[in-house]
Amino acid sequence: MLIVFDLDDTLIDTSGALIPLKLKMSLQAMIDAGLKVSSFEKAFQELQVIDAKSPNGKETLTQFVEKMRAESHLLDVGLREYLRLPEDVSISALDGAEEVLTALAQEHTLVIVSTGLEEAQHAKMKKAGLKTELFHKIIICPDYNKKQYYLHLLEELRYDATETIVCGDKFDTDLLPAKELKMITVQMLWGRALRTSSEGKADYTIKNLREILAIVEGL
Repeated sequence: MLIVFDLDDTLIDTSGALIPLKLKMSLQAMIDAGLKVSSFEKAFQELQVIDAKSPNGKETLTQFVEKMRAESHLLDVGLREYLRLPEDVSISALDGAEEVLTALAQEHTLVIVSTGLEEAQHAKMKKAGLKTELFHKIIICPDYNKKQYYLHLLEELRYDATETIVCGDKFDTDLLPAKELKMITVQMLWGRALRTSSEGKADYTIKNLREILAIVEGL
């Protein structure tokens, strides 16, 4: 089978290690660029409130800039900083990631399709200790529209959609495009997925990566 994984909050713990730090970095960058706030702490609290209901960081910053009635160019400033990876940050793979990927790679074709900046995403994998040689391809896309990348993979690797599993945490951006292509979807309940109402929309849901082994075996 072809098994496509998202990276953030699917194979590595982004929410726990990075999101609060990234929001602070973005806010400071926007303030340095001219954003007016009464206090950093109050503005950061507002960001956190928005982020608690947001599907991704880009939407969080978009809503924040709109609420602050700030100039639109400040959104670009915040997004650039949000996507940057600090050198000294510590990132961990999710429990069971190495074990699961090693086992699956013996009989299946593994691919990563992740959204973000290519340099930063590869740095995350290195920091988390993921063995990139286990993956046939690693695709870093600049936006959240993954459907075109899934289609290209099916054509390039000559797999049928019914022979393909897509595993990710975000239903709307990782899994909905896969469902539209008739792929098998597995939602990793981690990070933002724990705060949304999308549970039950995917074909399968898991809370630990080891659970995907039984799903693959059953298929």
